[in-house]
Amino acid sequence: MLEVEGLSKSFGGLRAVADLGFSARAGQITSLIGPNGAGKSTAFNLVSGGIAPDRGRVRLSGADVTGWSPPRLQRLGLCRSFQITNLFFDLSVFENVRFAAQARAPRKRLFSRLASLGAPSQEAHALLDQFGLAHLGPAPAKSLSHGDQRRLEIAMCMAGSPQLLLLDEPTQGMSPTETELTKELILKLAAQGVTILLVEHDIELVMSVSNHIIVMQQGSKIAEGPPQQVRDDRRVQEAYLGVVADSESSDA
Repeated sequence: MLEVEGLSKSFGGLRAVADLGFSARAGQITSLIGPNGAGKSTAFNLVSGGIAPDRGRVRLSGADVTGWSPPRLQRLGLCRSFQITNLFFDLSVFENVRFAAQARAPRKRLFSRLASLGAPSQEAHALLDQFGLAHLGPAPAKSLSHGDQRRLEIAMCMAGSPQLLLLDEPTQGMSPTETELTKELILKLAAQGVTILLVEHDIELVMSVSNHIIVMQQGSKIAEGPPQQVRDDRRVQEAYLGVVADSESSDA
């Protein structure tokens, strides 16, 4: 689904991403992890069109999409959430999702009369039901809990019918209960065939949902593989998972 080759990006004298390469297979969950400053967010922005790379290639479903704008990528099937919740906070929960669904319509119909928006409205109702937010449909988005706001943002992404969904720290700031609900949602989306690229600091969540993990440090990839292989990698333990590894050794 996604192929990244030799991706590099510098900001002045800071090399944020250096010769990064990885792939994300269709229908699987691929995660990017690493300590703060590892380059994960920059890599996400390069893949999703937020910034253009200095070098390297990004291919989506075989097409070279390097440097494409986010709207153009969305039309090809890529959608992303953001680390900071990005909603229309004064609109209702339902209106947020309906507007996202309506945005897929041809531009000349984007601002059609409400009576002609039957299909986007039906899709919005279906998505709110799927995400457990149907009872909150009339409420303003700003009134939702943090966890519900994050799930609403993912629902808006799904209104775009993405083939590839990029989730940037979807459980940040969530309670354990909200995190577990979001974990179940991510697994359910993958089971429905959505390819997911995930950036997440909750290592136990990453280990429990991922098919493949890429570990970054100081802009470069230092390891990759299935969860257990990554957990056992000494370089990963030293760079990022040392506390986890040490605590597990103590428990043993």
